[in-house]
Order: sequence, then C-alpha cells, then structure tokens
Amino acid sequence: MIAENQTLKEEVTWLKTGQRHLEDELKKKDELIMTETKRCLPQTNPYLNCLATLTSKKRSWKQSAGWQRMKELPGSSLMLPQLPSGPLSLQASVSGSPRWAETDSGSPL
Repeated sequence: MIAENQTLKEEVTWLKTGQRHLEDELKKKDELIMTETKRCLPQTNPYLNCLATLTSKKRSWKQSAGWQRMKELPGSSLMLPQLPSGPLSLQASVSGSPRWAETDSGSPL
C-alpha cells in the first residue's frame, strides 16, 4: 500500500509538471498571437474602413435614381462602374481615411 501511494504521488507530480509545461507553452503562444495581432492592425484597419466605405457607396448608389434609370435602359448590362486601370494600392490620406492610389511600379506607395 505504501508503494502504491508513492507511485500515485510520483504520477501526480509528473502530471503537475506536464500541466505547468502546457500552461507555459499556451502563454507563449498567446503572447505571439497578441504580438502578431498588434503588428497587423495598422494594415487591417484602413483596408476594413475602405471596404466599408465602398460597400456603403455601392448600397447608396443602388438606391439612387441613377441605378433605377440604368435598370430601365434596354440592353443594359447593369455593370458597376470600373475602377481605374493600372496597379492600385490602398493608401491612407492625411485625414486618416483610406483612398485608392495608382502606382507607377505596381508596388504599394
């Protein structure tokens, strides 16, 4: 019985050590995720703001009289206006809101 208790104590100690190791590993991974999230936010927020603006403008345009007239035209393809040709990149303006800007080399501004 004493040997059995000793074996159980050793097993509990081993399990606690494993648990601490897993908790440390989880903490490191959480820190990496937070670091990566903080690094990506400055790039992600302008993109999301631009996407929200474009979606809002598309919705308001579809509700406008211009969209209704276009739907009524015979042979109308109902295509949305085309973006400017050439490489585009998302660039934050001075006010902080994103805008589309053409680049000469195709690389971001």
